[in-house]
Amino acid sequence: MTEPSRPGSTPERIGKYVIERVLGRGSMGLVYLARDPTIDRYVALKTIALPDGLEEAKVREFRQRFLREARAAGKLNHPCIVTIYEADDGSLGGVPFIAMEYVEGIPWNLKVRQGRKADPDALLPLFRELASALNYAHRAGIIHRDIKPANIIQTQDGHLKLMDFGIAKVPTSELTREGQFLGTPAYMSPEQIMGRAVDGRSDLFSLGCVLYEMLTCRKPFPGEDIATVTFQILSEEPPSVLSCCPELSPEVDQIVRYLMAKDPDRRYASADLLVQDIDAYMAGSAPPHAGTGVRA
Repeated sequence: MTEPSRPGSTPERIGKYVIERVLGRGSMGLVYLARDPTIDRYVALKTIALPDGLEEAKVREFRQRFLREARAAGKLNHPCIVTIYEADDGSLGGVPFIAMEYVEGIPWNLKVRQGRKADPDALLPLFRELASALNYAHRAGIIHRDIKPANIIQTQDGHLKLMDFGIAKVPTSELTREGQFLGTPAYMSPEQIMGRAVDGRSDLFSLGCVLYEMLTCRKPFPGEDIATVTFQILSEEPPSVLSCCPELSPEVDQIVRYLMAKDPDRRYASADLLVQDIDAYMAGSAPPHAGTGVRA
């Protein structure tokens, strides 16, 4: 259970974890740097604030789904995926939380704000790491559903970590099944916006949006409100990366277009195919998969 604390103050403990300081505020609650006193290990402790007055049935559903998703994601063991150590659904009176690997590094949303276009020859090997991580997770039957720069951390040694696998969304923020809306709108796939069932290809669309933004320093769907962004994702093609950055190669443009095809059947069928295309590009060859069946 969470120890009592004054309103607005930082608790001394959450569960067994000793709270050191606030790392930031996520979409669902605060994230703390905490220490596991049993093994003297630092963790990132992500708390989830359930809305006041939430129906008991929705609370029960959230807790069941929270543990189900955390257990599934907790089995993932990949160098580019932040490891989940423990989850508590708050059913014993505490705050729901997930304890995960604490990674020192720079979230990519901060890099995006710097406004510097990334060199594709330096960027694509990093995206290969993300594609490899997604391929591993998708093969395990786990879809991320919220790929965005804030969930990508570049470590001090220059590699990437993908976080927030297994973070179930609170009931009023939408559930994760078919017919319900979830994710960060600017990076969501068309099928996700329409509330359809999603698979790994939805994550690839979102990854394409991140790649587009890192290459061009602009979002592919830059609407000022959710309604505009969702309309753009469903109905409009973004300017090609070549029109924004003529110095880029046609092969990079093909990869981005293939990732961001609005019809999932016209995207990469798997993240492994993206890995193959990046490998081909880095070897100086034409990507064998991108450009096959993508709208002009």
